[in-house]
Amino acid sequence: MKVFHWLAAAVMLTSMPAGTLANNPPAAPTITEPSQDGKILDPADVHMETGAFSDPDPGDTHVCTDWEIWTVSPAQRVWVTSCIGGIEKLHTHLGDGVFENSHAGRAELFHDTDYLLRIRHRDSSGDLLTEWGAWAERTFRTASPTPPPPGANGWIVKQPGYKVEMVATNFQLPVNIAFVLNPTFHPDDPFFYVTELYGAIKVVTHDGTVSDYATNLLNFNPTGAFPGSGEQGLSGIVVDPATGDLFVGFLYEDTNSAANPKPHYPKVVRFHSNDGGLTAASRTTILDMFGETQGQSHQISNFSFGPDGKLYVHMGDGFDTSTGQNLNSFRGKILRLNLDGSPATNNPFYNAANGITAADYVFAYGLRNPFGGAWRAADGFHYEVENGPSVDRFAKIITARNYLYDGSDNSMTNYAIYNWSPATGPVNLAFIQPETFGGSGFPSNKMDHAFVSESGSTYATGTSTRGKRITEFVLDANGNRIGGPTNLIEYSGTGKATVVALAAGPDGLYFSDFYKDQNYSSPIDRGANILRVRYVGLPPPGNGDGLKGAYYDNMDFTGPLLVRTNATVDFNWAAGSPDPSMGTNTFSIRWTGQVQPQFTETFTFYTVTDDGVRLWVDGQLVVDSWVDQGATERSGSLSLTAYRRYDLKMEYYENGGSASARLLWSSPSTPKSVIPQTQLYSATNAPLPLQFQSVALQSNSMHFTFTGIPGDVIRVEASTNLSNWQTIGTLTNIIGVLNFVDAQANALSRRFYRLNTGQP
Repeated sequence: MKVFHWLAAAVMLTSMPAGTLANNPPAAPTITEPSQDGKILDPADVHMETGAFSDPDPGDTHVCTDWEIWTVSPAQRVWVTSCIGGIEKLHTHLGDGVFENSHAGRAELFHDTDYLLRIRHRDSSGDLLTEWGAWAERTFRTASPTPPPPGANGWIVKQPGYKVEMVATNFQLPVNIAFVLNPTFHPDDPFFYVTELYGAIKVVTHDGTVSDYATNLLNFNPTGAFPGSGEQGLSGIVVDPATGDLFVGFLYEDTNSAANPKPHYPKVVRFHSNDGGLTAASRTTILDMFGETQGQSHQISNFSFGPDGKLYVHMGDGFDTSTGQNLNSFRGKILRLNLDGSPATNNPFYNAANGITAADYVFAYGLRNPFGGAWRAADGFHYEVENGPSVDRFAKIITARNYLYDGSDNSMTNYAIYNWSPATGPVNLAFIQPETFGGSGFPSNKMDHAFVSESGSTYATGTSTRGKRITEFVLDANGNRIGGPTNLIEYSGTGKATVVALAAGPDGLYFSDFYKDQNYSSPIDRGANILRVRYVGLPPPGNGDGLKGAYYDNMDFTGPLLVRTNATVDFNWAAGSPDPSMGTNTFSIRWTGQVQPQFTETFTFYTVTDDGVRLWVDGQLVVDSWVDQGATERSGSLSLTAYRRYDLKMEYYENGGSASARLLWSSPSTPKSVIPQTQLYSATNAPLPLQFQSVALQSNSMHFTFTGIPGDVIRVEASTNLSNWQTIGTLTNIIGVLNFVDAQANALSRRFYRLNTGQP
């Protein structure tokens, strides 16, 4: 075969016109994602990217790219996309190719497996022997599966006092949320709008009804590969507070192009309604950026109005690193424009003398994919969150600043308030602040804090250590980070949900989970949700004294040496023992008492012990690990009712070496923590759950706070002689804590009260 190749080359050379040189193959690609060998990647979302095409022959252009993934052992090709064109020549995802051999029929790679990525470029020479360049290779490994927390499902709060609630459902890929800034709160009036990636704008009214504001907005079939080339379409949205008009950004196809696939370019469109914002009556393209090719994710995105009344538009670089540094391109920028689509005349690079160009619109440049942004009222500056190759950026936007992205991860550190490394996919940003809906119902200690939606890997299953959460940042007066990122909520389920859209509303942080979470057949299934993180406050703590601990100088619980009340179970005796009178090995402890939850939820109990442990709650064996072991966490879950006290028993033994014992819990409203003393009771004769918490005479009225079981009917009864009781109030469907006021109390010389359950 070598002889044949050389002969063929000789024949071609002799047939060339005089002076014609042989074609040179293109250079082997420079792989930029994964950024280095051995990187750990999510098996559902492998980002593959190369640097710009390079060919020694003048005039040769980049036609297409071959992408392959092989298992290392055995060496077998398991995924391929052959000669793909368009933006995917330089950046592709698993959804753009086909799984084969041992991976046939799959939608993601295996966990905990070593793989080899191979990439080569093809030039436009048409020379069958030299049009393909050499292969470039990069090894990577897929991450281990992350099991969901025991008993968890859906979303869990990571800070006490917050709750995740469903607001509306049945969306398809909801990307952004925009609130009506001066709402009427009439049930039938618009409350907020949602952009769906594949070409629809939904309106949600105050009564929770979801309907179409505008549909079929794209002029191309958007149902492409996902993750991959299907990640593009409709994105940014903002409501004009003066007119109620919507300003929206999306991609449009150049239908006259001969390219395959046809390129997409961004537009800014203004929608007007004649029925109070319920449906669009007209739409006007105010800025058409024809020729500025964009595609999956790296597209037109965040829209906002600045304090100056101008429209600010975020633009991805379209997977062309050079565009961010090129002031004659709209891409890789933040634009600033008037509401008619013209550039603001005081923009930093505005110069009408040479005609209106992209440079006239530029507010800031040198960006990669600034998908999220928000205005901070405390300093009047715009902030952005941005996806990098393997490092993400949170930055304050300064007029005319070059953010210096050059294709490298290191360049994402320029002017960064914070960098996520490895990347977590920050896609939206919101400030909780008094100037926005009075602070969204959050407590005062959260004012001026930034919250970021971290989407994580595209269409990943289950929980994730890199995303699927909302995180919180604290900034100083100059925009420097002084706290965070701190998790506010995170996904704890087994499905596909993540966090994408994020907006501060009148009563909380609203977000989208982007995908249909359960019972899905594809990434583009309709069935995603808009949810809300709401501050509900902290219920009053109990008044517990801890658990009774019986300490034995043996491992069979005979003849307790000591009995004491422990405030919590949170001990690390190392090589010692709980008391000098006890030996350092072969001792045991039995803690007994009751535990009182503050929420009606599924609670997970955790033990961390060295050595053995058994835990019973409400008579159920929740943890059973009666073996010698190093410090090991075990857990079990069960449903509990707020304010009821449940019997608890924990048995522990130590059999040599280090000794430790801890007892923790968590629930959707209770961050994982050591069970506090206030919720533990050493006595087992629990009072009835219906009880007064406080009684006070204020402004000639008697004020009560009391607790009870959710669902109970509570009667407040009063008497002046402890015999003739009269019902003065009835409250139903209580949720833990209630308040009651007796306005007649001051008219009597004495008054007795009691609480009762059920009907008289």
